Amino acid sequence: MICEFIRIAAYKSRCTGDKALSRTVRKLFARTQLHRAWLQGWTGSFLLPVLERMYVGE
Repeated sequence: MICEFIRIAAYKSRCTGDKALSRTVRKLFARTQLHRAWLQGWTGSFLLPVLERMYVGE
């Protein structure tokens, strides 16, 4: 539940042009579910399944 909130919040902040988290904060949360949720939201990779992402640019 919290991961979904982080994912959506990161996606919205990226869309509005906010800065990413600092490197120190990212290193503290590295390799955790929270960091993975933030990264998916920031990059928008949660929007499409992996197989569909492979063919978007072609």
